Amino acid sequence: GPYMLDAFVSYNRFKPWFRISMGQFKKPFGLELSTGCQDLYTINRSKVVEELTAPDRDLGVMLSGTSGAKKFFGLEKENILSWYLSFTNGTGKNVFDGDLKKDVVGRLVIAPYDWISIGGSYLFGKQKNPDVTVKTMDERMRYGADIQLKKYNFILQAEYIFGQDKGSKLMGGGCGSTPELVVGDFKSNGYFAQLMYNTPWKIMPVVKYETYDPDMDLEDDIHSAYRNSTMTFGLNYYPNDWTRVQLNYMYKTETSSSTDLVNYNEIPNDMLQIQIQVKLN
Repeated sequence: GPYMLDAFVSYNRFKPWFRISMGQFKKPFGLELSTGCQDLYTINRSKVVEELTAPDRDLGVMLSGTSGAKKFFGLEKENILSWYLSFTNGTGKNVFDGDLKKDVVGRLVIAPYDWISIGGSYLFGKQKNPDVTVKTMDERMRYGADIQLKKYNFILQAEYIFGQDKGSKLMGGGCGSTPELVVGDFKSNGYFAQLMYNTPWKIMPVVKYETYDPDMDLEDDIHSAYRNSTMTFGLNYYPNDWTRVQLNYMYKTETSSSTDLVNYNEIPNDMLQIQIQVKLN
């Protein structure tokens, strides 16, 4: 059935430098998570983003602001600096908090020119362990860095995320899906890089590479949590301002042992996807 994604109120008296929002919203972590599903250049978000930013939405308070039109070092561009700081329950969307601990998420974006922006994000939080007999709180830590370049009709985006979980971790998630809780201690990391080009014919070709290791402490070729890598080849077609057609072919590879067939992890999971979006204003 239907469910609520975003519902919050904001106080903008001191904008653009300061804004406070209360309610349920998307966590201000990273470049791709901050991009709405309707504005992604590929149909799906990167696996590293879906895994290490889950839950993507939460209940709490967010402080944010930008530098506005103020000049820095002779630069006349607006919003050279943007900052975000949130305090949330850590339990995900439409779920009330079960303890007094909060997730703290911070993000800073520097955009000295129109064609470049550089961002950094950090998250730390504690939650109750799913095993009621365990009294020690689980810990979740994330940090990431991202960059976006727009020049000569080219768009380049890249992002790296590292995660450390003590006690349990969330796997999966994303646009509307529910993450799965897995017990254990984990170190995970991954990144993506994608290149797009705006042609004169309202067609945008997309090439994206992403890789994600869900458990850095174990060898990839001897366990089930092997590194996943995906190459995405896509086309975005914009017939008008409110319609978009996306075509993606995803070639997926899993790290494997080349000599031991027992540990051969290659899975026939390549995908061909098509999506049509219509925006109603």
